[in-house]
Amino acid sequence: MNSKITEYIHLIHEFNQHKNISGFKTLHDIEILGVKDSINTLSIAEKAGVNFDNANVADIGAGAGFPSLPFLLQRDNFKLTVIEGMATRCDFLNDVKNILNISNLVVLNKRSEDTISLSESFDIVTARAVSSVKNMFLLTHHLLKIDGILCLPKGKNYIAEVEELLNLFPNEKNNISIHEYKNDSNEISAIVLIKKTKSTPKKWPLSWKQISNYKSKAL
Repeated sequence: MNSKITEYIHLIHEFNQHKNISGFKTLHDIEILGVKDSINTLSIAEKAGVNFDNANVADIGAGAGFPSLPFLLQRDNFKLTVIEGMATRCDFLNDVKNILNISNLVVLNKRSEDTISLSESFDIVTARAVSSVKNMFLLTHHLLKIDGILCLPKGKNYIAEVEELLNLFPNEKNNISIHEYKNDSNEISAIVLIKKTKSTPKKWPLSWKQISNYKSKAL
Protein backbone atom coordinates (compact mmCIF):
# COMPACT_ATOMS: atom_id res chain seq x y z
CA MET A 1 0.00 0.00 0.00
CA ASN A 2 1.16 3.53 -0.70
CA SER A 3 1.33 6.36 1.83
CA LYS A 4 -1.99 7.89 0.76
CA ILE A 5 -3.81 4.61 1.36
CA THR A 6 -2.19 4.26 4.78
CA GLU A 7 -3.25 7.80 5.72
CA TYR A 8 -6.75 7.15 4.35
CA ILE A 9 -7.11 4.11 6.64
CA HIS A 10 -6.19 6.24 9.66
CA LEU A 11 -8.58 9.01 8.58
CA ILE A 12 -11.47 6.52 8.48
CA HIS A 13 -10.54 5.18 11.91
CA GLU A 14 -10.24 8.66 13.41
CA PHE A 15 -13.49 9.98 11.91
CA ASN A 16 -15.32 6.81 12.96
CA GLN A 17 -14.61 7.60 16.61
CA HIS A 18 -17.03 10.52 16.40
CA LYS A 19 -19.43 9.76 13.55
CA ASN A 20 -20.36 6.43 12.02
CA ILE A 21 -19.15 6.32 8.44
CA SER A 22 -18.12 2.65 8.29
CA GLY A 23 -19.08 -0.60 9.95
CA PHE A 24 -15.37 -1.46 10.16
CA LYS A 25 -14.21 -0.14 13.54
CA THR A 26 -10.62 -1.35 13.95
CA LEU A 27 -7.61 -0.39 11.87
CA HIS A 28 -7.21 -4.06 10.95
CA ASP A 29 -10.78 -4.41 9.68
CA ILE A 30 -10.64 -1.12 7.80
CA GLU A 31 -7.44 -2.23 6.07
CA ILE A 32 -8.34 -5.86 5.32
CA LEU A 33 -12.13 -5.93 4.96
CA GLY A 34 -12.51 -2.41 3.63
CA VAL A 35 -9.49 -1.21 1.70
CA LYS A 36 -7.79 -4.41 0.54
CA ASP A 37 -11.07 -6.12 -0.33
CA SER A 38 -12.11 -3.07 -2.37
CA ILE A 39 -8.84 -3.08 -4.30
CA ASN A 40 -9.03 -6.84 -4.87
CA THR A 41 -12.63 -6.58 -6.02
CA LEU A 42 -12.03 -3.93 -8.65
CA SER A 43 -8.79 -5.60 -9.72
CA ILE A 44 -10.82 -8.72 -10.52
CA ALA A 45 -13.24 -6.57 -12.52
CA GLU A 46 -10.28 -5.08 -14.38
CA LYS A 47 -8.90 -8.53 -15.19
CA ALA A 48 -12.36 -9.44 -16.48
CA GLY A 49 -12.13 -6.66 -19.04
CA VAL A 50 -13.41 -3.53 -17.28
CA ASN A 51 -11.14 -0.73 -18.45
CA PHE A 52 -10.51 1.92 -15.79
CA ASP A 53 -7.86 3.82 -17.78
CA ASN A 54 -9.10 7.42 -18.16
CA ALA A 55 -12.61 6.24 -17.33
CA ASN A 56 -15.33 8.34 -15.74
CA VAL A 57 -16.41 6.24 -12.74
CA ALA A 58 -19.35 6.71 -10.36
CA ASP A 59 -19.66 5.05 -6.95
CA ILE A 60 -23.16 5.00 -5.46
CA GLY A 61 -23.57 5.18 -1.69
CA ALA A 62 -19.85 4.75 -1.12
CA GLY A 63 -19.95 5.61 2.58
CA ALA A 64 -16.30 5.84 3.62
CA GLY A 65 -15.30 5.37 -0.03
CA PHE A 66 -15.64 1.65 -0.67
CA PRO A 67 -14.98 0.14 -3.15
CA SER A 68 -13.82 2.91 -5.47
CA LEU A 69 -11.64 5.27 -3.42
CA PRO A 70 -8.96 2.75 -2.35
CA PHE A 71 -8.67 1.69 -6.00
CA LEU A 72 -8.32 5.33 -7.09
CA LEU A 73 -5.61 5.92 -4.48
CA GLN A 74 -3.73 2.89 -5.78
CA ARG A 75 -4.14 3.48 -9.53
CA ASP A 76 -4.84 7.21 -9.96
CA ASN A 77 -5.79 6.59 -13.59
CA PHE A 78 -9.49 7.52 -13.67
CA LYS A 79 -11.92 10.21 -12.56
CA LEU A 80 -14.19 9.28 -9.65
CA THR A 81 -17.56 10.78 -8.73
CA VAL A 82 -19.02 9.58 -5.44
CA ILE A 83 -22.81 9.97 -5.22
CA GLU A 84 -23.68 9.73 -1.53
CA GLY A 85 -26.97 10.66 0.11
CA MET A 86 -25.65 11.17 3.65
CA ALA A 87 -24.11 14.58 4.31
CA THR A 88 -21.83 13.32 7.11
CA ARG A 89 -20.19 10.82 4.77
CA CYS A 90 -19.79 13.50 2.10
CA ASP A 91 -18.10 15.74 4.66
CA PHE A 92 -15.65 12.94 5.42
CA LEU A 93 -14.93 12.25 1.76
CA ASN A 94 -14.33 15.93 1.07
CA ASP A 95 -11.93 16.01 4.04
CA VAL A 96 -10.08 13.04 2.54
CA LYS A 97 -10.01 14.78 -0.85
CA ASN A 98 -8.48 17.92 0.63
CA ILE A 99 -6.04 16.24 3.03
CA LEU A 100 -4.74 13.79 0.42
CA ASN A 101 -4.97 16.30 -2.45
CA ILE A 102 -7.09 14.08 -4.71
CA SER A 103 -7.79 16.24 -7.76
CA ASN A 104 -9.72 13.58 -9.68
CA LEU A 105 -12.42 13.04 -7.03
CA VAL A 106 -15.85 14.71 -6.99
CA VAL A 107 -18.25 14.20 -4.07
CA LEU A 108 -21.97 14.81 -4.64
CA ASN A 109 -24.44 14.85 -1.76
CA LYS A 110 -27.29 13.33 -3.77
CA ARG A 111 -29.32 10.18 -4.09
CA SER A 112 -28.80 8.28 -7.32
CA GLU A 113 -32.44 8.65 -8.32
CA ASP A 114 -31.99 12.45 -8.17
CA THR A 115 -29.17 12.58 -10.72
CA ILE A 116 -30.99 12.81 -14.04
CA SER A 117 -28.66 15.67 -14.99
CA LEU A 118 -25.81 13.13 -14.99
CA SER A 119 -27.51 10.75 -17.42
CA GLU A 120 -25.08 8.87 -19.68
CA SER A 121 -22.05 10.48 -18.01
CA PHE A 122 -20.17 7.41 -16.79
CA ASP A 123 -18.17 4.56 -18.29
CA ILE A 124 -18.35 2.52 -15.07
CA VAL A 125 -20.77 2.60 -12.15
CA THR A 126 -20.10 0.62 -8.99
CA ALA A 127 -21.67 0.18 -5.57
CA ARG A 128 -20.89 -2.03 -2.61
CA ALA A 129 -23.50 -3.30 -0.12
CA VAL A 130 -26.16 -0.78 -1.18
CA SER A 131 -28.98 -2.96 -2.53
CA SER A 132 -29.81 -5.96 -4.72
CA VAL A 133 -28.60 -6.42 -8.29
CA LYS A 134 -32.10 -5.68 -9.60
CA ASN A 135 -32.43 -2.50 -7.58
CA MET A 136 -28.97 -1.26 -8.54
CA PHE A 137 -29.67 -1.96 -12.22
CA LEU A 138 -32.79 0.20 -12.02
CA LEU A 139 -31.14 2.84 -9.86
CA THR A 140 -28.06 3.41 -12.00
CA HIS A 141 -29.02 2.54 -15.59
CA HIS A 142 -29.44 6.20 -16.58
CA LEU A 143 -25.97 7.11 -15.33
CA LEU A 144 -24.13 4.80 -17.71
CA LYS A 145 -23.11 5.56 -21.25
CA ILE A 146 -24.06 3.00 -23.89
CA ASP A 147 -21.52 0.14 -23.55
CA GLY A 148 -20.82 1.28 -19.99
CA ILE A 149 -20.45 -1.30 -17.22
CA LEU A 150 -22.31 -1.70 -13.93
CA CYS A 151 -19.82 -3.36 -11.57
CA LEU A 152 -21.36 -4.86 -8.42
CA PRO A 153 -19.38 -6.68 -5.72
CA LYS A 154 -21.78 -9.19 -4.17
CA GLY A 155 -21.80 -11.79 -1.43
CA LYS A 156 -22.73 -15.47 -1.51
CA ASN A 157 -26.38 -14.77 -2.47
CA TYR A 158 -25.43 -13.27 -5.81
CA ILE A 159 -27.08 -16.07 -7.84
CA ALA A 160 -30.52 -15.36 -6.40
CA GLU A 161 -30.04 -11.63 -6.98
CA VAL A 162 -29.06 -12.13 -10.63
CA GLU A 163 -32.03 -14.46 -11.14
CA GLU A 164 -34.33 -11.77 -9.71
CA LEU A 165 -33.00 -9.33 -12.31
CA LEU A 166 -33.33 -11.82 -15.17
CA ASN A 167 -36.91 -12.66 -14.22
CA LEU A 168 -37.75 -9.03 -14.99
CA PHE A 169 -35.24 -8.42 -17.77
CA PRO A 170 -34.51 -11.76 -19.50
CA ASN A 171 -32.91 -9.98 -22.47
CA GLU A 172 -30.09 -8.85 -20.19
CA LYS A 173 -28.74 -12.40 -19.88
CA ASN A 174 -26.11 -11.95 -22.59
CA ASN A 175 -24.99 -8.66 -21.05
CA ILE A 176 -24.13 -10.18 -17.66
CA SER A 177 -20.88 -11.82 -16.62
CA ILE A 178 -20.15 -13.18 -13.15
CA HIS A 179 -16.69 -13.65 -11.65
CA GLU A 180 -16.58 -15.65 -8.43
CA TYR A 181 -13.75 -15.45 -5.90
CA LYS A 182 -12.97 -15.95 -2.21
CA ASN A 183 -12.60 -12.78 -0.18
CA ASP A 184 -10.14 -12.14 2.67
CA SER A 185 -12.56 -13.81 5.09
CA ASN A 186 -12.38 -16.95 2.89
CA GLU A 187 -16.04 -16.50 1.93
CA ILE A 188 -17.51 -16.90 -1.54
CA SER A 189 -18.05 -13.56 -3.24
CA ALA A 190 -18.58 -12.45 -6.81
CA ILE A 191 -18.30 -9.50 -9.14
CA VAL A 192 -21.45 -9.08 -11.22
CA LEU A 193 -20.79 -7.09 -14.40
CA ILE A 194 -23.68 -5.79 -16.50
CA LYS A 195 -23.07 -4.05 -19.82
CA LYS A 196 -25.51 -1.33 -20.86
CA THR A 197 -26.58 -2.00 -24.46
CA LYS A 198 -29.88 -0.08 -24.67
CA SER A 199 -30.93 3.48 -23.99
CA THR A 200 -32.54 4.13 -20.62
CA PRO A 201 -36.36 4.33 -20.66
CA LYS A 202 -37.58 7.93 -20.56
CA LYS A 203 -39.35 7.50 -17.21
CA TRP A 204 -36.16 6.38 -15.45
CA PRO A 205 -34.67 6.99 -12.94
CA LEU A 206 -37.64 5.86 -10.90
CA SER A 207 -38.27 6.78 -7.29
CA TRP A 208 -36.87 4.42 -4.66
CA LYS A 209 -40.40 3.22 -3.86
CA GLN A 210 -41.01 2.42 -7.54
CA ILE A 211 -37.68 0.62 -7.76
CA SER A 212 -38.38 -1.48 -4.68
CA ASN A 213 -41.79 -2.52 -6.05
CA TYR A 214 -40.79 -2.81 -9.70
CA LYS A 215 -42.61 -5.60 -11.55
CA SER A 216 -42.58 -4.55 -15.21
CA LYS A 217 -40.63 -6.60 -17.76
CA ALA A 218 -40.19 -3.81 -20.30
CA LEU A 219 -36.85 -2.38 -21.39
